[in-house]
Amino acid sequence: MTTPLSEDLLGLLSSRRGKQRLRALQTQSGAHAELDFQWRALHLCGTRHAILNALALLELMEGFTVKLPSALWTELLRCRNLGVDEAPMSLARIQEILGRRVHVERETFALRVFAPLAERAATAETVQTLASLCTKQTIELPADCDWNIIKELQTSEKVTMKVEGNRVELIGIVAAVEQATKDLKKRLDCVAAETTEEAKPILLGAALNKPKADATQWCGRDETPQMVSLVRPPPGLTHSE
Repeated sequence: MTTPLSEDLLGLLSSRRGKQRLRALQTQSGAHAELDFQWRALHLCGTRHAILNALALLELMEGFTVKLPSALWTELLRCRNLGVDEAPMSLARIQEILGRRVHVERETFALRVFAPLAERAATAETVQTLASLCTKQTIELPADCDWNIIKELQTSEKVTMKVEGNRVELIGIVAAVEQATKDLKKRLDCVAAETTEEAKPILLGAALNKPKADATQWCGRDETPQMVSLVRPPPGLTHSE
């Protein structure tokens, strides 16, 4: 029997570990398998039962993908190397929930699950439930924002911080995002208050050093300035011509 291979399967069987995967397929199924690069297919020989086993193993090897909301995808990437008890969205935890091996795609918002296609619908429902646990929040930053604040919070908070222009987006578990939002706003308010206090002495000094209004004006087009009094004479007094 000859079965065509998808791009993903062909890549898996022709990769550096392709021969190892092919040997494992033959051992576990009992069928003989030969890869045909020209026809992009796999030739299977053996009993009907062995061939069916080989096809089932190929299905598991390729798996299927489930689309992910951006918030869940970001959180899964952040926690991909953490343990089951270290983060609720670690890959180890997700694999425990689904009972299958999973892989987060880097180029697209998708999760690859190495399971039969029959489990795709149930997996999609579970993913939607997990997605409801994640969120993102955008905060506007002041023009003179101290970026050290963002760096410090990034290392202490259990969220992903994505800076775009004068905005920062906090992404992660709902509770963690809410806490990080409060902490960031508090830090920004403290910095703004300190900046205002530092500016007060400067403004006060400028007010004290402001020159007083002069009671005279200089006028005339010749080189000798003339002083014109701005004080009006008392009533009844006039200057002689």
